[in-house]
Order: sequence, then C-alpha cells, then structure tokens
Amino acid sequence: MEEQGRDVEIISTEEAKLIPVEANLEIPPLFQMRRTNPNKRLAECWVHAVTPGGERLEQYWRVSVPEPWELPGPFDQDVWVAMQTLVNRKGGMRGDGRVLFSMYELLEIMDKPATGRNYAELRNALLRLSAVHIYSGKAFYSKDIDDYEDRGFGLWDVQFRKRVIKGSGEESERHEVEFHSMVRRSFQAGYLKALDADFYYSLSSRYAKRLYRLIDRKRQENMSWTTSVDRLRQLLPLPPTYKSPSKVKDVLKPAHRELQERGFLSEAGFEKGKHPRYRYRVNPNFAYSRRLQELPQPSLFASTQPEMPDAKSSRSEAEVRRRLREKGVWPNVVPKLVARGVDLCLEALAALPHQTGINNDAKWLKWAIETGDFEVPAEKKAPGTSTHSAGETHDRSEPSGRSPEAQKERLTEPPDPDPESLRAWERVLKVAAEEIDSPTLKVWFEDTVPTALQDGTLTLSVPNSVAKEYIETRFRATLERVLGEYLGTEGKIEVESRE
Repeated sequence: MEEQGRDVEIISTEEAKLIPVEANLEIPPLFQMRRTNPNKRLAECWVHAVTPGGERLEQYWRVSVPEPWELPGPFDQDVWVAMQTLVNRKGGMRGDGRVLFSMYELLEIMDKPATGRNYAELRNALLRLSAVHIYSGKAFYSKDIDDYEDRGFGLWDVQFRKRVIKGSGEESERHEVEFHSMVRRSFQAGYLKALDADFYYSLSSRYAKRLYRLIDRKRQENMSWTTSVDRLRQLLPLPPTYKSPSKVKDVLKPAHRELQERGFLSEAGFEKGKHPRYRYRVNPNFAYSRRLQELPQPSLFASTQPEMPDAKSSRSEAEVRRRLREKGVWPNVVPKLVARGVDLCLEALAALPHQTGINNDAKWLKWAIETGDFEVPAEKKAPGTSTHSAGETHDRSEPSGRSPEAQKERLTEPPDPDPESLRAWERVLKVAAEEIDSPTLKVWFEDTVPTALQDGTLTLSVPNSVAKEYIETRFRATLERVLGEYLGTEGKIEVESRE
C-alpha cells in the first residue's frame, strides 16, 4: 500500500537539498513499480534517440537478477537515491569508488526509523542491488569517450562489517559499497544531473517518485517532455497487464495529482489518437526555486580529506549567482557567466544602472559578461578589481566605450514570428526536444524565432553567429527530418543571425 498522511505543501527553497546523481541510470526500468510475478527476473525497454550529431539510435536496456533474488522495487529505488546522497555528503565519488557507510546513515537519509525491520529490509535491498546486472545496447553514454556503449555491468559490490571498539566492547558498523567501474567512471567524468532529495523522499506515491526522476531527466533543460504511452509503460515500468491507455491513465492519476499539488508539474496532459501520448510540463517556479546552478560539483577523485574551498571566494561567487538570478538571467546560463570570472560579473552588474536604451537587463548582462565590451564608472568598480579582470582576453569588434545607440543596436530585439512558421516550429521543437539528448537544447533555442515558411523551407532567426553555427552543425539534420514529417515533404532549415 502507498504511504499516506504526507503534507502536500511545497518544500521551501531553504530546505531543498540538490544532489548530483548519475544521469544514465535515471532512465532504464531499474525498479519495478508493482510486482505481479515474484519469479520475474528480467525487465527491458527500447528507446529511440537522436544524438546531437543527427545519428539515430535504437537504445536497449535490460535489467536482470539471478535466483533467488527478485527485481528491485520501490524500496530499492529509495536506497539507490540514498546511496548517491551519501556519496555527495562525503565529498564526491572517490577514485576507487568505495563508500563507507552505516545502516543508520542510509535510513536517516530515507526518513525511515531505525527499527530492526527496516535494518533487515535495507540489508536485503543493498544485496539485491549488488546482484543486479544491467545491459546497455547503445544506451549508456560515457562522457569520457563521448560515445554510447554496448556494455554489461552491475551497480556495486557490498560488504557488511562490524568492529568492536577497544575498551568499551561496543560494536560499530563499518560497511562498504564499491561502485562498478562503469558507474564510477560516469560520476568522475561529471555525467550527472541534479535531484532534489528532500522533494523525492517527501513524495508518498511510488509512481510519483519514479515519474519525478524520469521526467526531470528526460526534459533536460526544457520545461516539458512528451512521450508515448507505450514508451512510458516500459520506462516506469508497468506490468504487462497494463496494456490499455485508459488503465495506464487510471494507475498514474494519483501520482500526477500529487506532483501537481506539490508544485513539480503544471500539466500532465493526455493526447488521444492512434498513438496516445502524455505531455508533461514542469512548473517553472519549481525548477528555478531549486537553484540548479548552485549544485555542488564533486571533484573527479574525492580524497578522504577533500581540500576545503576558500570561504571568501565561495561567498563572493554565491552572491554573484544570486544577483544575476535577481536580474532575470536564466538559471542554466548563470554558471557559464560566473565561470568567466566573479570580478567581471561584478563589474557588469555595477555598470548596468548606467546603461541607456536597455529594455532587458538579463540579455544585456549576458552579452556584457560574454564579450567584456562595456565600461564601468570608476567609482562603481568592485573593490580591489580592475576592469575586465576575468583572467582572459576578450575579442572586441567595437571600441569598449561604445555609445548607448550602438549598444541598443547590438541588442536588437528578436523579430515578430510569422504565424504559419511559428505553428510549424512549435511542432518541430516539440518532437525534436524528445529525441535530442542535449542539456544545451534550451540555451541554443531560447531566442530562436521562426520568420518564414516557404516551399518547405523554415527560416529561423537566431541571436548571433555562434548560435547559427551550432544549430546548423549539431541540430540541422534532426530539425529537417522532423520538419519533413510535419510537412509531408522534404523539409529544409535556414538559419539567419541577427548579429
């Protein structure tokens, strides 16, 4: 039975605990939502994907366990998230992949009382997860080699140990998990995503927990994700008896309601048709309030005594992040701007009030920090800094002391979209967003405007030449294929820069 009696209020920003979790394993059907056959020891799914380079992949996931184990279930899903939370607490994934832990630590993370029954269930879950074998057919992305691998692997090996404390004679736990090299490599290469552990454990429905992990992973940097009912059934996964779309709707309805009441989803729409689909839209307030850009990045090889960052430097960076967000800069853009230099960001923020002809603070700040092409009044410079002290040189195509008229010209607003082309573009983007596995999708298409659709050619207006080149080289093939499917004829994409 589902746990009952949880509060339905949204957890406040101050309580949110974002942790980095391995991104690949948020997708496959690793945990069974409902066991109808305890002897079933195999789960599998197929996923069609398109790489940023336009290559179409048919990805395959298979999860299996040997006798006498059953496939992992909802409790095991909680343990998987808890162990990754513990990795984060201990400073990141160590080079050898080993994590020392106690049962009490994991139960505390899972918000479970330290009872004998929970200890026994946790021990079994850790052993069951160590018995899991995962096969990836072009589905596990290895960031360090930039390719999808055909590999079989496990999650971890676990050892249970107790030691007697000299003098007192008391026993203490000193258990150990050693992550498999595939999982360890992915952590150390930084192929991670943010997960709100507090929010996850506050959900009462097992389906809501799984949907939160899946939707938040599949949407990438977008606010929405659309998928067929058949694919969703495989990814959750649901038992084979849930064949009809109406039955899937019935079983997921309480989970959708909980995710909407808790503020994660603003929409869980069902589209009828020959191939029924679900359309999920994430509440922007939820995404932004979690401050994804402040997710701590673990070191590639965490030592037992990680080096502590400079406290003053950390405070300055956090302050810059906060001020940029307050000016409306997108959360996924903030880290990239801060990476160009805290001093440079502070100077741009100081210069902002002295600009004229600016009707969008966030756009001006993004441009100013990326180019360094602005002037700061002497009395407004950050203490102890010099103009553009980002530790790098900036290529300036115009004099640094440009007139307000020149600044306004450079920051020309996007043109109005053509209605017919806008309808086509929205449809193309909706389908392409499901297929393109790229965390930068939101960034490159944020200010893209469709301006014309003629003879099968869709013209897109983009902010600058960098966006034009990136879209043409990375996404053109996918966009043209989807456009062709929409038009019923050959589709072509033309990209024009507004710069």
